[in-house]
Amino acid sequence: MSKIEVNEIVNQSGDNDSGIDLTTNDQIGFKIANASKWTLNSSGNLFPASTSQGIVLGATSDTSANRLEDYEEGTTTFTININGVTSPNGASYSYNTAPYVKIGRQVFCQISMNVSFTSTPSGGVKLIGLPFTEGQGGGYREPGIMIGNTSSSNLLRGAVNANSNDFNLFKGHSSSQLNGTDIASGMWLHGSVVYQTS
Repeated sequence: MSKIEVNEIVNQSGDNDSGIDLTTNDQIGFKIANASKWTLNSSGNLFPASTSQGIVLGATSDTSANRLEDYEEGTTTFTININGVTSPNGASYSYNTAPYVKIGRQVFCQISMNVSFTSTPSGGVKLIGLPFTEGQGGGYREPGIMIGNTSSSNLLRGAVNANSNDFNLFKGHSSSQLNGTDIASGMWLHGSVVYQTS
């Protein structure tokens, strides 16, 4: 069977600057206005030339509100902060790595964390280590319910701090922030965080 060998396939009726680029081995490039926009590589993965490009879902025209521009999976490491000090009073962690998924601006993070202390800490408790900075601004953003085996309460609530990568822990549905004295012997913390980045 015969084959046709070409470096590029371009539009005939236009200005010949949009089409398929075959000049790179094991790679197909899609060009518009003589600039590469998307590439299909040898692994079969399709990716854009710029992070501002994406796939439009739920619309028949290119609208930013319907454009999915980012997807990422990874892990992050959380540390405890009490009264403004990170990992105080000999804090040690037997587990504090958390997986996350980012879809567009929405971030989902699962937490399973264990921390212990050599002496009793005191002061407001927060966790540091969200994989992306909170992007809504303007006060607390509720990330969901946290469950921890503290000495004061098993039900904890978290609130992401504006424009930061940390969040405060509160006791149940109250406005009282969890105190280091509440977790003098350490704690396990299980839960999830859902928030938006910029």
